[in-house]
Amino acid sequence: MTLVAFGDESGGHTTADPGIFILSASIFRDSDVDAARAAMAGLKPKGSVKLHWRESHNHKRRSAIVTVVAALRCQHHHVVIRTAAHEKPERMRAKAMEHLLIELDKQSVSQVTFESRTPKQDIRDRDVLRTLDSLGRLTVLGRLD
Repeated sequence: MTLVAFGDESGGHTTADPGIFILSASIFRDSDVDAARAAMAGLKPKGSVKLHWRESHNHKRRSAIVTVVAALRCQHHHVVIRTAAHEKPERMRAKAMEHLLIELDKQSVSQVTFESRTPKQDIRDRDVLRTLDSLGRLTVLGRLD
């Protein structure tokens, strides 16, 4: 059984909860990925590039999203919450990503997919992976494709 993960992030609101960064991953058997992708694609609003929770303002819409996500054949979820009011968002992301990748590697997840950001930010994310791999902290995930 091959395990794969899909990660996403959420930063705190700058005034309501500054210094909060959340990075999560949902872990699936590779055999369940196509069905999960199809279910998530069905939630995407017409004309939208992707599904965003923050853009789903009404209770009925959010309830529908939760119902679909809860029904996915996900093995489990892993959430990392970083609180560091003095850190810049990119540092918070890097430290949260480091923790998350190490935990996913321990669970024998062979591939993690994060949404692409800007080219410069994507390079920073890959640098976190390279650093962990060079330090011998990763066994399964220490490959970049």
